[in-house]
Amino acid sequence: MGNLFKTAILLAALTCLVVLIGGAIGGQQGMLIAFVLAAGMNFASYWFSDRIVLSMYRARPVDEASAPGLYAVVRRLATRRICVSCQTNADPKATDRCLKCGGRLEQRADDNQDVVRERLNVYVRETKPVLEFYRERPTFRVVNGAQASDKVAQELDMMIDDAAAARA
Repeated sequence: MGNLFKTAILLAALTCLVVLIGGAIGGQQGMLIAFVLAAGMNFASYWFSDRIVLSMYRARPVDEASAPGLYAVVRRLATRRICVSCQTNADPKATDRCLKCGGRLEQRADDNQDVVRERLNVYVRETKPVLEFYRERPTFRVVNGAQASDKVAQELDMMIDDAAAARA
């Protein structure tokens, strides 16, 4: 059952409850006043529900100074481009043309704000708990994936060699 439907059912039930209480207190006139009051409360609850929840959790806007890593990830994902000819991810230093084949570069169709937001939600919901589990293990290592791919490969090779040497 969708959240919108559940919200509508809840607001309708609360409206009925308020109208019944209004009828018990003031008769038909009380029911009318209670209905108008309930309609106003429902409108305010629906219209301001996002702000109510955010204030309950004491949420604050995130700026680049307080979360530079988050801004870097979103910027990186939202500005990725792909070569139309060879379908490789473009080097961030490339301007209009692929450095590999000279093909035209395009923004990836799935790299828009909504998709990036959903990817981050999936990360928090599914990946982060697994990451925290493995982070506590002594064999856990971190590689900076934001650097050039050859540097990442070099770091990974060194870590694999170190792990193999430790097992021998």
